[in-house]
Amino acid sequence: VKNKPTFKEIAQQFLDFIEGATLVIHNASFDLGFIMNELRINGFSNIQHMQVIDTLAFARKKHPHQRNNLDALCDRYSIDRGKRDLHGALLDSELLAEVYLGMTGGRQFSLGMDIPSLPASSFVQLPEQSRGRDEQIETAGIMKRQLPPVGEHEHEAHLSMMQRIHKESGGQTIWHHPELV
Repeated sequence: VKNKPTFKEIAQQFLDFIEGATLVIHNASFDLGFIMNELRINGFSNIQHMQVIDTLAFARKKHPHQRNNLDALCDRYSIDRGKRDLHGALLDSELLAEVYLGMTGGRQFSLGMDIPSLPASSFVQLPEQSRGRDEQIETAGIMKRQLPPVGEHEHEAHLSMMQRIHKESGGQTIWHHPELV
């Protein structure tokens, strides 16, 4: 990092960049500890108000008693990490984005939504959010919402679409239902 700006020199630019975003971080408590300390030391505002998804915490819940480092998750979700010789922040962030989509089901198929200007979070349900080291907010309540009634024709059309998607994904949908076989 020789001849690069110090954290203090780019801190405000960093804060402006992440403002209003949901941060997706692998082992968030580790990285956030450093970031929050640097912000405090340099007199900048705290980012405890930020929504954070800790992919390590999520992976540990989804895959208990397994290795859940970035390399292991890339292997588990068939993500090519061939360009990863050394640890590099930019490449790791790109791999983590793919891992996150894999863990949330966002890599299955496009549904014809090839709209690059929309963020990936528009297409996936956030499974877990964290605000700091240990406090985690579960979003399980979203799944308990009362669904509006649908007619038989609508239900059949929905099942037909799910069947088509399941077939086009090669049988790899995470929401596979016995009616679709």
